[in-house]
Amino acid sequence: MKNTIVYIDGGYVAKVAEHLRDKTGAKMSLVDTVRNLAESQGLNCTKAYYYDAPPMAGMVPIGFRDVVRFERYKRLVRRLERAGNFVVREGRVQRINGSYRQKGVDALVIMDLLEEPFAEEGVDTIIILAGDTDFVPVLQRLREKGIKVILACYPPQPDTTRFGVSDYMLGACDKLVLLKYDATEKEGPAKETPVKAMLVRRMQSELFGGVQILR
Repeated sequence: MKNTIVYIDGGYVAKVAEHLRDKTGAKMSLVDTVRNLAESQGLNCTKAYYYDAPPMAGMVPIGFRDVVRFERYKRLVRRLERAGNFVVREGRVQRINGSYRQKGVDALVIMDLLEEPFAEEGVDTIIILAGDTDFVPVLQRLREKGIKVILACYPPQPDTTRFGVSDYMLGACDKLVLLKYDATEKEGPAKETPVKAMLVRRMQSELFGGVQILR
């Protein structure tokens, strides 16, 4: 089994986890999801990078929801660190025109994408769990250098536009994998639930801009 590195956009994963909580009451287990995702592609995840900015870090929380968000983030980081093969990379939160925005997170992702696949022995394929088209140029560069790119994302949902997949992003990847919630894994609303990976193969098709779903 070949090795791979998984890159995780924390902001994107948070949206997926929130959608699962709202729709099913389940908690997404990121550690299990990453393992399932790599294994579904016949790969062994030797390292997984998780990128985010601590909510309200260094600032006075402005409400109860901010405190809950920060505590949830700290619990997640502790779980990832205990997993052993996760690396947490943090940007910062900056107040701009009265609202708080992440800064520096995308730069960390791009830096690691350009360096780590070539530093890790036996890696010729990477998996990125994200939806940000800002990563397209660096993904294209990786493919030019012989690295295969697998994009993993949550399927588009009828009740929200948050999980749409851009043709521009699809065109920068070799393969698309859709993450699918498996209700059979759930024993109760408090159980952390892995999201099973559903394989999608690139084919000549109009669907998803050249990607056809295999069911």
